Amino acid sequence: MTEDRFYALATGSGGAIAIVRVNGTDCIELLKPFLRSTKAKASPEIKPRFAHYLQWYDKERDTALDEMCLLFFPRGKSYTGDDLVELHLHSSRAILQRTFQILQSLGFRAAKPGEFTQRAFLNGKLSLTQAEAVRELIESDHLQQANIALNQLQGGLKSGIEKLREDLLNVGAHLEATLDYPEEDIDFLDSEKLIADVSDIQNTLIQVLESYDRFHYYREGVSVGIVGKPNAGKSSLLNCLLKKDRAIVTEVEGTTRDHIEESLEIHGYKFRLIDTAGIRESNDLVEKIGIERSLQIKAEVDLVLYLMDGMKEQNLEEQRSNTLYLFNKCDLGLAQSNQEYLGRVDVLSISATNHQGIDNLKNWLTEQAQKAVGNLNYNEVPILTSHRQKESMVKAKEQLQAFKDALSSGIPMDIALVELYGCLDSLGEITGEVTSTDILDRLFEKFCIGK
Repeated sequence: MTEDRFYALATGSGGAIAIVRVNGTDCIELLKPFLRSTKAKASPEIKPRFAHYLQWYDKERDTALDEMCLLFFPRGKSYTGDDLVELHLHSSRAILQRTFQILQSLGFRAAKPGEFTQRAFLNGKLSLTQAEAVRELIESDHLQQANIALNQLQGGLKSGIEKLREDLLNVGAHLEATLDYPEEDIDFLDSEKLIADVSDIQNTLIQVLESYDRFHYYREGVSVGIVGKPNAGKSSLLNCLLKKDRAIVTEVEGTTRDHIEESLEIHGYKFRLIDTAGIRESNDLVEKIGIERSLQIKAEVDLVLYLMDGMKEQNLEEQRSNTLYLFNKCDLGLAQSNQEYLGRVDVLSISATNHQGIDNLKNWLTEQAQKAVGNLNYNEVPILTSHRQKESMVKAKEQLQAFKDALSSGIPMDIALVELYGCLDSLGEITGEVTSTDILDRLFEKFCIGK
């Protein structure tokens, strides 16, 4: 009964109000001796799910510690499913420190990361996908990412996975019936029809699996490497896109010796811009390391902006689907030979100092992001948002394929059913119907404290 008694500060620093969450059996009864009405010294009557304006009373010092708003949520009606109290205090460090001392004296312990949401899962208030959506929603820094997380919190992914499991269970139940009761009048499913039915389910499963890679672009952003020779204007372009002086810009070649990374939203898409060291031959050890990293980044990013001094004659590489060649300093004039390249779809002329051509650059980035993300509609296909979910879905896909292969090769259906039920278990891992302590520990330790 005492294992569920813990507390945590649920709000960040810098605000006027601090919310302390207190969870556990009979927590309101333990707190009542420390509550006073602002008009009388008697302990007030606490109604569930009502806001009460009270004194937070320090019994040991016989004095009011703070005036606060208190909310009480009884067992079964709270976020965690346990008795839960919220203390809305002033965010004084001294008040909070004394509050924690009082709670510890009452037998409450400090909460572990994600423990409130973990209790909600253990008490059946949330599925595992909904619990993960809580963290995704808190950490989202992009509106579309937040919308997807909210849909998952409202049960979008859970219901989608349950529909897949239901379809597979129907297949399994029919097979079991035909195997166990051959004398009954049950339509027997031949292997060809069964494979066709399972293929439809498998196609949906594959679409769900593919959604993870597309969602990755919403969460992490499309990575964009800004590469080129020294003094091509890479840092100036970064500053131009960010609309702030993030990178040092000088006329000295080799100013940037390590990469600089910043996030930027363009037309509703998130990008990770990476300004790299200028690529050239160098005997300077530090610069050589920076150049090696630049080449590595160029090879690994989703998109490459290859920046060049447009006033100097350039020889462009062959067209690549993820690369845009940029002739910078076009406000000062382009070399005649460079102008011949402007007809290519992968070439733009820009000026990082006066923003000429930057809108065209942003449009190109947006088009590439649209191709990468595709049609990510959570109303049509459930979207996977965590690596754990993806791993389980990969297993489910492999097991369902093994089930089809077993049927195609003539393996008896009772043996093939083993693969089908393995697929069901893997899908159950996503929602938490099948889980383990290790999975839960890894999942909730990544949460913030107080959630």
